[in-house]
Amino acid sequence: MKKAIIAFISLLPLSSLAQKELASDHFLDMFEQQFPEMFCQPEQFARVCFTYNFNQCVQHTQNHLSECMASIAPQVPNAITSRAQATEWGGKIGRCTGSRFGRRQLMDASITAQCVNIASEAFIQEFMNN
Repeated sequence: MKKAIIAFISLLPLSSLAQKELASDHFLDMFEQQFPEMFCQPEQFARVCFTYNFNQCVQHTQNHLSECMASIAPQVPNAITSRAQATEWGGKIGRCTGSRFGRRQLMDASITAQCVNIASEAFIQEFMNN
């Protein structure tokens, strides 16, 4: 999941963050449009640990993302003024989405060694960041 967030942040308009700021509405719209496809790439948690094809994964991700956006978007400042801020808010929304996805789609999980490795990496990253 962290790879998907980093990939999203790397797509942000460099000129917007380098010169001034990125309006939060624009940031959130871009996140909502691009994150599901990044989250559902073959090497990502959602595809390695669950038995979904790309389109199914995107649909489930969009559903969970919408719930997370509804609860987190009101907290996002009016403008994103740095990559660090974009990473912070993208991370919050991405972690919420991944967590909801994992909990609610558990019946469709495929717990393999590769899945355990990806989940372990995500847990360690989260632990180290707190």
